[in-house]
Amino acid sequence: KQRRHGNKSQAAAARFGGEPVPPCEQHCAHQQDRQRDQRAGSRDGERDERNLTRIEQRNDQHGAQVINDSNDATHRWIVGTVEGFAKKAGISMPEVAIYDGEPNAFATGASKNSSLVAVSTGLLQSMTREEVEAVLAHELGHFKHRHVIKRIVAMFALSLAAFALLGWLDRQPWFYEGLGVRPVLGAPNDALALLLFLMVVPLFTYFLSPLMAQLSRRHEFEADAYATEKTQGTDLASALLKLYKDNASTLTPDPVYARFYYSHPPAAERLAALARQPAMAAASAAA
Repeated sequence: KQRRHGNKSQAAAARFGGEPVPPCEQHCAHQQDRQRDQRAGSRDGERDERNLTRIEQRNDQHGAQVINDSNDATHRWIVGTVEGFAKKAGISMPEVAIYDGEPNAFATGASKNSSLVAVSTGLLQSMTREEVEAVLAHELGHFKHRHVIKRIVAMFALSLAAFALLGWLDRQPWFYEGLGVRPVLGAPNDALALLLFLMVVPLFTYFLSPLMAQLSRRHEFEADAYATEKTQGTDLASALLKLYKDNASTLTPDPVYARFYYSHPPAAERLAALARQPAMAAASAAA
């Protein structure tokens, strides 16, 4: 068999003016091609398996069903809407999911492989399509302005500062004595310092709460402004009122309490900010 195959290769090489290829080299080349195809197929299979595992983990984590590949008409409309906003924003297409719950929506993930936009069944049932589109534009606004990454960086910076403070306090005798503890001088006190630090740090992080809440509220204002650029501001305002009503949120909370604890601005402040947006102001003037 190899002799016949070798004769054919020699004849073909003679016709094209080349050197005949030994049968053993041809066999090795065919075997290498098969191995290369097998490796490529294995990589594709591993990539598909990783994607499937990631989707399953996301479903378990948030209780949400990813619908990017769904054939349901409503699901396709939601995915198409998100895809359109993503293209306009110049960002990668996130995963889209639906979960059972009260009217709400959220965006999460710091990279293109982990980003997710999810809406609840309650939101889809209580809002018009225009209002849902406005909410989706708001969530895409978080990705456009890289809010998730900014929050991660802020938390990392705070954690780094806390560890630096812990390292400094570890060498200060007054830190232990002030808490009624006598350290063993000349010996490591790392575990003791960490325990005491964890006991007292909530007293100081409590006063950082307004700063983190202010950062979160500013991100919400920015996402609202982005949504008014891509959709009708009146639809977003109507959707926000429904969200506050359905979630039984106080429309006029105490200002000091809201500054400390509210990650989202009160309804009155958000509506007032929307009214100041150029698109909303132009619509009001035209009306």
